[in-house]
Amino acid sequence: MTTIGNMQTFEVVMDRLPPVYHPGEVVGGEVKLELNQSMKLKAIKVIFQGQASVEWDELTWTDMPKMAGTEVYLEETKTIFSAAGAFSKSLLGPLGSSLKKGAHSFPFECTLPTDVPPTFKGEFGTIKYKVQGVIERPWNKSNYVSQTQFAVQDVCDPSTDRGYRTPSVASKDKQTTRYCGLVSRSVELEARTDRGVYGPGDQVQLTVHIRNQCGCRITHTKATLTRDIIYRGKLKRKGSRKLQKKQVADVVVSTRGRGVDRRQNMQWTEPLAIPIDTPVTLKNSKLISVDYELKVSAKASDPRYDLDVYIPLRISNFPDDMGFPGQLTDIPSPLPSNTSFRSPRGMSPLSSNTSLPTPGATSWTSDRSSLSRDTRWGSPEGAAAQPAEAEEREWRAGLNMKGWQGC
Repeated sequence: MTTIGNMQTFEVVMDRLPPVYHPGEVVGGEVKLELNQSMKLKAIKVIFQGQASVEWDELTWTDMPKMAGTEVYLEETKTIFSAAGAFSKSLLGPLGSSLKKGAHSFPFECTLPTDVPPTFKGEFGTIKYKVQGVIERPWNKSNYVSQTQFAVQDVCDPSTDRGYRTPSVASKDKQTTRYCGLVSRSVELEARTDRGVYGPGDQVQLTVHIRNQCGCRITHTKATLTRDIIYRGKLKRKGSRKLQKKQVADVVVSTRGRGVDRRQNMQWTEPLAIPIDTPVTLKNSKLISVDYELKVSAKASDPRYDLDVYIPLRISNFPDDMGFPGQLTDIPSPLPSNTSFRSPRGMSPLSSNTSLPTPGATSWTSDRSSLSRDTRWGSPEGAAAQPAEAEEREWRAGLNMKGWQGC
């Protein structure tokens, strides 16, 4: 609100409180003006603006140049009041008509583009949106300006977004060969989330399966959700065109699980709470991007059997009438209860990084390849670890009967 001279009130009021809008929606409000006496003016305009700004100092061996950049997403001006001015014969220029004493209100609206990025505030950059009210005055006098900010929020609609209910899966295994090329040792790791999209304050239901058929012990497992923010800008010098990157990576949440004895199987289920102030995933900006990745690790007493898998996650907001996203109860179970392990004899010794497919699930392998193998994970959820020594003894006995004594 602005109070200047004969103006008692000059403010821009949004039609929502808090002023939060979604891409493609209509931003509306009104310019309120209260005058103590009549005032001459030419026009009243509103300016809708939205842009990203980045800036940081790049440390080099010789100096510390400043990197910066701007990207405009919204720039629109609308005239909400225009006065027919009379022309003066003097050198004072056009004269505006008078607006009467009292309270005045001028509504406005603007439709947001469907591809605008959400509001963001980071260490080296921001994405902001605002509405300016401008009173243009006659006689080349300076204009009166009042402004207010509003937020743009990206929304995931679970009823239309297929990625919301699709579990995310990543898997990897390591194998060693003995007995003239036959596989005798393997460690397999699979990590699964209950869905693909989460909101700030939500919980990621993580399920980890480990099948340890090697001779060493898995000492512990660990799950870490990391955020990767990348800022892009140019050198603040004339003629500079090349975009430079500034990357900021940090840990959002981390948890540690138990280990697995040799020749044992284990299932570990752990909820990961996303902080309520976590920024959402940001993709549709050339200067700022925000991505999330869930890393699940299995550390072995023999480093050769260490395994890491990565699951990209999406953080988004949800419609207000949906309630807290974690309250939905019709999400499909992340693991069928009738699955079982397959014998190591059915595995190919030539495959070192494979993906364990799940019907209806989006799967990533650790090496981003498309190789897959039909390996079923066993042990119903919550079941105890299952020893596999008897099966291996039977297999070794069969090899000895056939004359396989090693090479």
